[in-house]
Amino acid sequence: MSDSLTTKRILARSLKELCQHRNFEKISINDLTRNCNLNRQTFYYHFQDKYDLLQWLYYDELFKDIENIVTFNNWDQCLLKVLKKIYREKDFYINTINTNGKYFYQDFYDLSQRCFYDAITKLDTNNSISNQEKIFFSEFYTYGISGIILQWIKTNMKTPPEKLAHDLKKIATQSEIFAVELLHN
Repeated sequence: MSDSLTTKRILARSLKELCQHRNFEKISINDLTRNCNLNRQTFYYHFQDKYDLLQWLYYDELFKDIENIVTFNNWDQCLLKVLKKIYREKDFYINTINTNGKYFYQDFYDLSQRCFYDAITKLDTNNSISNQEKIFFSEFYTYGISGIILQWIKTNMKTPPEKLAHDLKKIATQSEIFAVELLHN
């Protein structure tokens, strides 16, 4: 592992530790660096601000491992993997996402939108859906799933990750069946 990656992960761990006792918004760069015995200059060498660190942390822990392997055939297993990671550290994710969920939402949205676009393209064996419609349909499903995930986090993850992933898969499967019927009628 590179020195840069090691330093970024030390800063991320420091942020997580501090979030156990404080609201994300109340944590300063001084707090972060003091907690892990690094100086401010080191922090700014790697990140612009704490939001940049937070977005990097979400990506590194949740999305990096699945972004190149997620497909329409395995998206529910990838989603379950992400949900379980979030659930294991629910206090951190509730704290940061309730404070500012846009960084999590954007990464999750981008990944989901690509997956749904690819799925719609594969289902359209007759090439009867325009590119504009594929984008629209993929955005529709992405907004729905992203919104549900964000709401799940903001409401303290009362549903187990396995049930949530199963329910989302069920909706997608029913939509796939409906789409195939529409395309072939």
